Amino acid sequence: MKMFIAALCLYVPVLCIGQSGPAGIGKTDGTSSLIYWVDASQGVTGTSPITAWSDLSGHNVTNTIVGAPQWIAAALNGRPVIRFAGPDLVNTNLSINSSTYPNLTIIAVYSPLIANSGGVWGEDNGGWDRFLLDASGLPSLVSNGSGPTSNIPGIYPVGGSVITSIIYQVGVANGTTVNANGTTEATITTPNNPQSSNNLGLASIGDGSANYHFHGDIAELMIFGTNLNAAERIIIDNYLSAKYGIPLSTGTVYTQGAVANGGYAFDVAGIGRIDASNMSTDAKGTGMVEILNPSTLTDNEFLFWGNDGAAATANNTTDVPAGIQARFARVWRVSERNAANTADVDVGNVDMRFDLTGLGTVNASDLRLLIDANNNGLFNDDAAISGATSVGGNVYQFSAVPGTTLTNNSRFTIGTINSATTPLPIRLLFFAAEAGNGSVMLRWATASESNSDYFEVQRSADGTGWQSLSKVKAAGNSNGVINYHATDPIPGVAGDLYYRLKQVDLDGRATYSEIQKVNAGNRRVLQVFPSPAKNILYVQTAGPGEKITGLYSITGQNVLAGSSLIALGNDFYSIDITGLPKGTYIVKTNQASVQVIKN
Repeated sequence: MKMFIAALCLYVPVLCIGQSGPAGIGKTDGTSSLIYWVDASQGVTGTSPITAWSDLSGHNVTNTIVGAPQWIAAALNGRPVIRFAGPDLVNTNLSINSSTYPNLTIIAVYSPLIANSGGVWGEDNGGWDRFLLDASGLPSLVSNGSGPTSNIPGIYPVGGSVITSIIYQVGVANGTTVNANGTTEATITTPNNPQSSNNLGLASIGDGSANYHFHGDIAELMIFGTNLNAAERIIIDNYLSAKYGIPLSTGTVYTQGAVANGGYAFDVAGIGRIDASNMSTDAKGTGMVEILNPSTLTDNEFLFWGNDGAAATANNTTDVPAGIQARFARVWRVSERNAANTADVDVGNVDMRFDLTGLGTVNASDLRLLIDANNNGLFNDDAAISGATSVGGNVYQFSAVPGTTLTNNSRFTIGTINSATTPLPIRLLFFAAEAGNGSVMLRWATASESNSDYFEVQRSADGTGWQSLSKVKAAGNSNGVINYHATDPIPGVAGDLYYRLKQVDLDGRATYSEIQKVNAGNRRVLQVFPSPAKNILYVQTAGPGEKITGLYSITGQNVLAGSSLIALGNDFYSIDITGLPKGTYIVKTNQASVQVIKN
């Protein structure tokens, strides 16, 4: 049994196709101009403080943590950040000196928490090398390599968040640009004057001075050893804007990440063209979908896609066309617009690839591409597209998907005509840990299982070293929802504890769940998960005195039907919401309430 959790998870397909870098720009196998990439959503070890933060570019840059930066969950549009409070910083072994990279692009997402918050990144050794800084007497500046350009609007919004891209072009008059949230705020002439410098530092300007350590949050930072072209910059800006909920002042093309449009803000990627010298025509990014080979892509045209964060599990058996046994819960949505976002466009027919690594046996002839061509939010009234072929490395392609079918605002997903031979399973629905009454209750559920042997509950005091607590026998093979639980007594323990679930197949292969953190000294509170949810909500009450009183729509109507509420154990319930419309709901008890989203 293979389990994928709803998190950003990078992998490189065996055949090394597709642009797997951020938004589909560059690759993560060390062969492209993407020379450095850190993201607080992945590659982080430890929380308070972090002990490691891995480079995702494939260039194997070494990061050395100094001080005690903190990993803060759900800090920016539901995404984690790394919080620096000085003298916290990250030192690398990467040189970004102009003699090595005369042309360079550095893109960062960060939130200054105080005025004069310090340096977000830099390589300075006292000679005005490259860095980004806000300090007393040195406000909002970017160094051009030999001196500062100060008071640049928008790059240090205290209490706000920003996407900056610095594109260095040495020796070209006003060739270096400083951009904030899609708008060019300054142009700089960077002299052809290579200097010796320190290696790149994060949350500092690289010189180790305590005066310039950053006081704020860094969510993501990437460096390309070249100048990104205009189309590539628009694509990355839109990816970061959707992911972190930061509006672009100019250059918005992808709009499906907004909650009003369904919140398709996960694994955003895109292709597009400004002109013949500024284009990108093959993208995969952090997700499983790759789109390439647009047949009629012309100037100022873009095609973006992102998903709703639901599980890549073929467990939807109702909203499917005739002949389809099941489809993914995960749905993608498309923006196909011009560069000014003023009109729909048509980039023509495209090839669409799905990387199904880890999803067990797949017969290409069983796969179907489902597109909500009439854009009514349903797939059951649309024609399924067949003809998938294997291109190797667990990647399957639908060739020349009609541009008249995949259009602006349309949704798409993938299904199977035979759940026995191509089940497309990602089976873990959730894993939750809840402290109370001197113990921690661990609960999880699977949507289906295939050749699973057992689950092992593991605990850690620091999120790095793990011990086995108990083993729970798995069902082995199942096509329905199965609930499991275990208890950790932890007598006399206080403070933070970490839990994860190890699932072992009959052949010995193992996969791990997301890590759950609890505080053993805290009292138990009402919890409802997952959110967003498609079919089933799980409710953990604070104890026997707390009773579920209703499930309310935003109009105040109690939509909880008696038959949909099922007790699964002590103080633990499920609510079937399959028949409810999409939207916001509130689970209420006699003691508390929790808001959830129905997709």
